[in-house]
Amino acid sequence: MSTLYDRCGDHGNLSGLDRIYGIYYLMFTTFPTLFSETYHFSIGVSGLAYIGLGFGFLSSTMFSAKLLNGMYTKVSFVVHFIRLDLAAYVPE
Repeated sequence: MSTLYDRCGDHGNLSGLDRIYGIYYLMFTTFPTLFSETYHFSIGVSGLAYIGLGFGFLSSTMFSAKLLNGMYTKVSFVVHFIRLDLAAYVPE
């Protein structure tokens, strides 16, 4: 009997996003316990621990958006002004 995991195809090559989301899940679920039981923060003060994560997520999003916008601009410049024949690269 095959399982859904066996039918999903290439489960040996994981994209990495599943690992990142797993780490996010572990962080978000352990922060309240960690800061309330270990460091004896109150419920309201333990929420302040998420400010650093929010700042990090926001700054990395802004950095990657700027970086990817520059990469896209270079590629679109090449395609538009050099007039590559994209019809030759049509997938099968």
